[in-house]
Amino acid sequence: MNSRKFGILSAVFAPLCCLGPLVAVSLGLGGVGLASFFGKTHWLWIGLGAVLLFLGWFKYWRELRPACKTGCDLSAGKRTRAILLAATLIVAAFAAMHVWTGHVRRPAAQAAHVAGGVTAVISVEGLVCFSCELAVENGLKSAPGVLGVAADSKNGRVTVQFDPAVTNAAAIKQKIAASGYKVAESIKEVMK
Repeated sequence: MNSRKFGILSAVFAPLCCLGPLVAVSLGLGGVGLASFFGKTHWLWIGLGAVLLFLGWFKYWRELRPACKTGCDLSAGKRTRAILLAATLIVAAFAAMHVWTGHVRRPAAQAAHVAGGVTAVISVEGLVCFSCELAVENGLKSAPGVLGVAADSKNGRVTVQFDPAVTNAAAIKQKIAASGYKVAESIKEVMK
């Protein structure tokens, strides 16, 4: 396999951790646990992308050495280098995003309190980055009776403001599970 293919593969595998849940939910495959799978294995995908990227750069430099001895025709090497640089940026961006989401970013604010609404804070497994947050939030925002949603991947919970006359915490938990994430058996707190 040449260095260009390693670069392309690294750029494909590194974003699976974040794009995988969004694609799974948008295709209606969230219920089979794909979103949670990608979320739980996010460092595996970034690591695989980094290893492939390392192999790509290593192979590129090994291919470059003999080419320079025979006249340094690097016309194909420029495209390969551009692909490897783009892949490096993609892998670095997704790794930085996970570090930022998990260690630097402040937790998401709770859903705004609405008069007559009930707030439920629900523990969710596999919620590890902002794309997981988006998948859960987008799935819940369209649910009847949901007034506000704030997913917090740093603490692994979702805060939902809802109208108890229209829906309940059990229905909200089912909606989260339908998006592919495992919901804790009990709700941490419910406030009026």
